[in-house]
Amino acid sequence: MFNNRSLKDRARDRQILEVPRRRARLPAERRDLDVVVTGHSMGGHGAALLAAVLGDARGLSATAGWLRKEAYGDSNARYVHDAAAHAVEPALRAVLDATLAGSEVDTLATNLCRAPALLRAGDRDQAVPPFYMRRLHRLIASACPEAVSYAEIPGKAHWWWDTAYPNDGGAVNDEAQRAFFADAFARDRRPCPAGYVHVCPNVDAVLGACGFRVLQQVAPFRTSTVAVTAGGLATRNVRRLRLAEAARVDGADLPAGEACFDGGGWRACGAAAGRGPGTSGPLRQVVETAFEIVAEEKHLALAVYLANQFAQTGHARAPVALDDASGPGNVVLLGDSAAARDALNRTAAALEIRDGAVGLGGCAFRGPGVAVAALLPLDGRLALLLWGADDGALAALVALLATPTIPPMARQPFSNALPDVVVLDAAAAETGGAAGYVAAGFWDSDWSFARDASWVADCRPFSAGDSEEVCPGA
Repeated sequence: MFNNRSLKDRARDRQILEVPRRRARLPAERRDLDVVVTGHSMGGHGAALLAAVLGDARGLSATAGWLRKEAYGDSNARYVHDAAAHAVEPALRAVLDATLAGSEVDTLATNLCRAPALLRAGDRDQAVPPFYMRRLHRLIASACPEAVSYAEIPGKAHWWWDTAYPNDGGAVNDEAQRAFFADAFARDRRPCPAGYVHVCPNVDAVLGACGFRVLQQVAPFRTSTVAVTAGGLATRNVRRLRLAEAARVDGADLPAGEACFDGGGWRACGAAAGRGPGTSGPLRQVVETAFEIVAEEKHLALAVYLANQFAQTGHARAPVALDDASGPGNVVLLGDSAAARDALNRTAAALEIRDGAVGLGGCAFRGPGVAVAALLPLDGRLALLLWGADDGALAALVALLATPTIPPMARQPFSNALPDVVVLDAAAAETGGAAGYVAAGFWDSDWSFARDASWVADCRPFSAGDSEEVCPGA
């Protein structure tokens, strides 16, 4: 159960629910997850989100929950109170906001049609107004009215101990909820009816349902859907799909296993190459499992600062190593260390550092304050490269992207509204925030720069006179 507490420690929450720490380890064909997810307030959001992610949970009970953090309370509002909000281009906003869709319960509402849902709120709640649960009820009911019920408890505020009589379980465990839990575990699982629409904002946002899972998208971090129709499955923005059993997909008959869309149609294919579950990004994916921070000795203080931020905001243990990235887990590469240069030479991502400039998607970004944060594949692991053209640019990059702004509800470093790669001008970003970004976007399934899903302020290629001494990524 999720209660009114922080959800920053995601690994602990998954252990409580016996869900693997990495979503990629739960195959699409697993349909025996005997879990009813329940929560209140912030936990109501977490419970609804987890139920939508799992797809095949036994049921959902959410009380007084909100639907997306950015719409809850003034301190979380994006672009509203930022002094430089007017300078952030709408196209850049779209790229940054795409990283949040996987945490928006309203975006994933139709995924909740696979199991019964009980939504509740107190009619006098002034902390999380009943609007949120009413809205989620409307969204689910518009797709599958038989799957959801809503109750607004008269005379109750945000929390209550007594629903009908003293100490009857109140907001989270009264007679109505206990009856719902018992019924959810006792009833047969609902089949996937024609009309069910599975929503996948990005590959690692959801685990799949109904015996299928999206493994790759045509355009990364653009919404993908798989609709169950009388004639089979109908897809949108899906490049690779895992099928637990034979199925008809967009008119093509396919066997169980993995299937690929090549632009002209679907075909059976082998194991996925390139990005997929566990490597699909964005930046924060590096630090969602065990990781260490690797830095040169001159950046040791900056590395310790960063490790302390992870400990403070997410109870994460982040060991610091001096220029040695040989550990088994993911790695945060800080500065122009030998380990960082080696990673750039070996990674498949289309990133290069040349003559103090960043090369990305055929564009060169140069200047004394240029800096980059980039997700990189590295020998079966993930790396987060943090590089600056000078020490000041690197320090500014860490300060801007890793420093909490609204304690005690602080997000972990690099966890909020950051895609796979961000290039910024340190001076401009220090005064303008995201208005100081010069490029932001996503890697494609083959780790090339997905230009159509990204944003670049001004693309200037490297000139003929630039050095050929390159640390290439592709």
